[in-house]
Amino acid sequence: LLRHKEKGAKVVPLPDEKVGKRECAVIYIASADGGSEATVYIDKETKLVLQMAYPESGNVTVDVFEDYKEVDGVQIAHHRVSSSGKESADLTIDKAEIDPKVDAKMFAKPAE
Repeated sequence: LLRHKEKGAKVVPLPDEKVGKRECAVIYIASADGGSEATVYIDKETKLVLQMAYPESGNVTVDVFEDYKEVDGVQIAHHRVSSSGKESADLTIDKAEIDPKVDAKMFAKPAE
């Protein structure tokens, strides 16, 4: 979502739509090179992203974000359902951390 700052990127407001029972502001974002594009649905009351749709492998993938929880002052969706054509994926996050301390040993090359 940060590609909107690139020179030549497009950010276009679209008419409001409902996602479920929620009224959403809708924006279309496209990268300057045309390689990435998405339509983002933002809940008008909470200002959280409820849904995002983008082309992928000849289909349109729709990600639905739910169960937002505050983690260190940041709202993070703890449930996402992605669907594209006949395929779908369901992701639930049990725990999220912002900038946790990571032991450098985790990145060490394994012994052969």
